Amino acid sequence: MIALLLAVQIVLISAVIRRLHDMGYSGFWALATIVPYLGLLALVWIGISKPKGALGRAWPALRRHKLPQIAMALLVPMALLRVVWAPYWIPSESMKPTLLVGDYIAVKLSHDSPRRGDVFVFRHPVTNAAFVARIMGIAGDTVQMVDGQVILNGDPLQQDELENFVEKFSSQGPLGLVPRCVHDPVPPEGECIKQQFVESLPTGESYRILNIGNTRSDNSGIFTVPNDMLFVLADNRDNATDSRVAPTQRGMGFVPVGHVIGQPSRVIFSAEGSSLWAFWAWRRNRFFTPID
Repeated sequence: MIALLLAVQIVLISAVIRRLHDMGYSGFWALATIVPYLGLLALVWIGISKPKGALGRAWPALRRHKLPQIAMALLVPMALLRVVWAPYWIPSESMKPTLLVGDYIAVKLSHDSPRRGDVFVFRHPVTNAAFVARIMGIAGDTVQMVDGQVILNGDPLQQDELENFVEKFSSQGPLGLVPRCVHDPVPPEGECIKQQFVESLPTGESYRILNIGNTRSDNSGIFTVPNDMLFVLADNRDNATDSRVAPTQRGMGFVPVGHVIGQPSRVIFSAEGSSLWAFWAWRRNRFFTPID
């Protein structure tokens, strides 16, 4: 059991160090992943040795009730699950309204073939930092933007208008960024409005997107996606540097399939304030929200 836990921990720490580096943090923070296992290791040690003192006198009764086995049955699967998923934090508004600034998301580590319309976390082709965006084109597809509408393989994607997306105009997240609005300038704490649409793929998948106004990225030439590459778009179309922007212009261009990290499954929780740990500012309606 101890050997298994050590092997799992080595794999986990390696994965966590890589992801910490992706986010610009020191790999030493990966040592914090050991903390959840300290109690389990203590139980294993107690299980193979006879405790002394009061615990030693109570131990026969605890063993009769199978407390160590129950604890291990609960903790070992949790430890193993940490190997196949990783948490990520959303620092920017490029994926609104699907993901908000301060969302803490669970990502299934997977290298399955991405499909159009799926949201994925991947490593930036230039900076190697972790980014999240929606897959819009796969190898062989053509993608073009015309007046803010996606033309996929020659056919425009349907966009149906919804009610406006409204949020408070104030600093968001630890970076203290303020949102962009249709009707700038907006007074502090005022209503920041964005146009909101449902965009639908030919396969039937649909998702919400935002529009702020007419920007250069609303119109483009035709992009033909090369083999082993992906074309990605953010849902907050006017507030992102995605595959529409070339790496020479500080964008990301096409994303290699091998740079895919995994697919977000749920928002675990969401912090509206300047710190993830300010629980009084957590958004109550975001706990364990599925990501479409």
